[in-house]
Amino acid sequence: MDSVRPKGRWSCCQNHHGGVNAPVVDLFQLDVAGRSLDWLPLSVLSVVGCLFTMGVAAPLVLLFHGLLVIVWISVVHAILKISGGLASTEAGYEGTLRVVCYSQAAMTAAIIPWIGDEIAIVRSCILQVIGLVRLHRCTRKRAICAVWLPFAGASLALVLGIWLAQPEGNASSYPGGPPSFRQLSRSTSPRTSMRHA
Repeated sequence: MDSVRPKGRWSCCQNHHGGVNAPVVDLFQLDVAGRSLDWLPLSVLSVVGCLFTMGVAAPLVLLFHGLLVIVWISVVHAILKISGGLASTEAGYEGTLRVVCYSQAAMTAAIIPWIGDEIAIVRSCILQVIGLVRLHRCTRKRAICAVWLPFAGASLALVLGIWLAQPEGNASSYPGGPPSFRQLSRSTSPRTSMRHA
């Protein structure tokens, strides 16, 4: 009988049949091999988790950002070409590539809490306009159109995508329109539920 009873830290969890009622928290602390990870400090586990996340997530973020920058360069260059902003330059696509890549230095402002991302994006767009005017020798209006038009389109697409991804509102989920507050309070009052019981 002594070999059936739990020992050590599990002895406090023994039920009246001799089995173990393990707390849920302790069940999550077991390793795959059944050994406890309690001897590892929490800081080691969190550092290992962060390193694993960064090892998996960082290359994907860099790949996604690189593809996003290439698409952005292509769109800006196409708008410049359509609007005639490339007529007086020989820099071509490589020049647009350089301007957009140099403007990415403004993204260092993203480390500022709460508003850093917004500052970085706006500053990067301003630097792109300045760079396109100087390198391609186009007018400021064409450069602003080439940078801010795709930015406005991307922002509109993001807002529209978020709006369309939302579940339908309360008004459309009720056949006769949204119920009034009085109707809702009547249907959820304890007296109403007691009457039906």
